[in-house]
Amino acid sequence: IPKVAYRLKQKNYNFKWYIIGKGDMDYALEKQIEKLNVENNVILLGEKKNPYGFFEDCDIYIQTSRQEGYGITVAEAKCFYKPIISTEFAGIYDQIEDGKNGLIVPFDEEELEIAIEEIIGNNYIREKFRKELIMENIDTGYQMNKIFELLG
Repeated sequence: IPKVAYRLKQKNYNFKWYIIGKGDMDYALEKQIEKLNVENNVILLGEKKNPYGFFEDCDIYIQTSRQEGYGITVAEAKCFYKPIISTEFAGIYDQIEDGKNGLIVPFDEEELEIAIEEIIGNNYIREKFRKELIMENIDTGYQMNKIFELLG
């Protein structure tokens, strides 16, 4: 993340990349942020009891996992109809269809940077993903109502 942020900063993008959560790499991440001088762009927030305000306020949700099962935070971002960029891991294909409701890229700095620039610079694709996520939510809600009706 800090390296991608550095590259975007060099291209004069104005952004804040908030990271919620804690992990084994926090100290190294903090040092890399300082080294690349992206402290004003990459903000480590630590654990948050209720992250939903951040989902509501964000423009793009980015999942940078090397491996993960079913990504709960991706499902949460989908509920807020946010354009999603995710690195490739097994569970992401259960939630995102690349190019239809989000972007899936290899775990690679350059690929992630390109995807972010594509989302930032293309209102059409952001709106396309948002509309697709809304339709998925409507379809899921409709399906759940039918199941509840059947259960009586």
